[in-house]
Parts: sequence; structure tokens; C-alpha cells
Amino acid sequence: MKKLLLLSLSLSVCFTLSAQVLESDNYNSYTLGNVSASMSAAGQGGMNLYNGAIANYQIVAGDATHANYL
Repeated sequence: MKKLLLLSLSLSVCFTLSAQVLESDNYNSYTLGNVSASMSAAGQGGMNLYNGAIANYQIVAGDATHANYL
């Protein structure tokens, strides 16, 4: 019983401490403005646009703490 409890506790700790990184780019090397010129071609950094207008996807300059962001 103690082994089962220890195993389940260690598995739950492993699963709660792991996280999935969805985007790790900092956008500082990209040109400010629209990410892509068209909805069908890949834009800066290989990013594709799916919904909305082209102007909805822009790389803009933030403050000194945040630099560029999407």
C-alpha cells in the first residue's frame, strides 16, 4: 500500500510540474509591421496566418522591458 501511494504521489508530482512550451520566440530579430504579406504564404519566422485580416497579425515595439512582441 505504501509503495502504491508513493508511486501515485510521485507520478502526480511529475505531471503537475511539467509544462508545454507553445511559443518561445522573442520577436526581436523580426521586422516591425505585418507578419506576412498574404494569407497563403508563410511570413516572418515561418508563421502562417489563418483567420482575420493581415493587419491583425503585426510585430510591434513595446517598452524597454518587453521589446518587440506579436
